Amino acid sequence: MPKMGGVEAMMNMRHCDASVPIILLSGYTQRDVMNEEGLDDP
Repeated sequence: MPKMGGVEAMMNMRHCDASVPIILLSGYTQRDVMNEEGLDDP
């Protein structure tokens, strides 16, 4: 997405309605996404 990443979009949607089901799909590995978001590896 040009303006925000998927995790940021998910957080914005959850802020509006926490009950909205969300599926994140990416061509990146979980480690890549976690690193991009500044999160620790599971």
